[in-house]
Amino acid sequence: MAQEINDINDQFQHWIDENYFATLQSNPLLSAKCVHKILPHLADNYKQQEKVALLVVDGLTYWQYFILKRHLLREQINANSGSTLSWLPSITKLSRQAIFRGNSPMMDYNQSTENERKLWRDFWHQYGFSSFETQYICDADEFAINEGVKRLAVVTVEMDKKMHSSTDYRDLLSLTENWCQRITIQIKAILGAGYTLYLTTDHGSVLSEGWRNLTSVEKVFLYENESRGRRHLIYKNKDEQRRFISDNSNLALLSRDNWMSIRDYRCFARENERMITHGGSHFMEVVIPFAKIE
Repeated sequence: MAQEINDINDQFQHWIDENYFATLQSNPLLSAKCVHKILPHLADNYKQQEKVALLVVDGLTYWQYFILKRHLLREQINANSGSTLSWLPSITKLSRQAIFRGNSPMMDYNQSTENERKLWRDFWHQYGFSSFETQYICDADEFAINEGVKRLAVVTVEMDKKMHSSTDYRDLLSLTENWCQRITIQIKAILGAGYTLYLTTDHGSVLSEGWRNLTSVEKVFLYENESRGRRHLIYKNKDEQRRFISDNSNLALLSRDNWMSIRDYRCFARENERMITHGGSHFMEVVIPFAKIE
């Protein structure tokens, strides 16, 4: 399927150039077309007395979501095939922040569960919810839903860790099947507590092949905090950004503002090294699930 995936991604890169950045300005009432519109979409469509939950599975690709969907159907739980778009670059610091901020992410944000918990509470406070009516649960917390909670967030990074530990899709498929059995238990508990449940993620992933490692000189000019990954670079000097693009014209790059992402399957690693990772603009990283489960 590699060639089919490459052909689809080539078309998707044209779509990004022509449509992605305009899509970021879309109205969230009818649909959340990018992750930063998810909370505004929920706020527009549910009344204050209704119980709404958002399950955020870090690093879940769209094909993995269909594995989960199959598991849920066995339990008579229906999940639709809704989708949204990751924020670019497709990294947790920006894209998951965008989910919980309900707005464009900030570059100087420090990714942590406590900051995320605060973003969740602050967003719903704008709509009249008290701190007792909102709850944020992460992997480190006991999975116990408090009484009176109307807006519930559940975040798990287990699948992201499994993705980064995998070297091929066959391995990731097996890990996903095992994970689906455990997350299904949590999903049943959330639904059983009377919540309307949505599932999403911050980014997908793609099987990548090493292009080359960055040199020590190239690393000097990058933005300090989380400025470089296997498939993205964030610059503090635009002249150096332009120089890198000019010197490496053989690398397919999406460049915007002070950042750039790799468009195809390559990554910043030693030549021919293979890994499953994210941060680029490949369609398997950017097209992600936003699905209602009931």
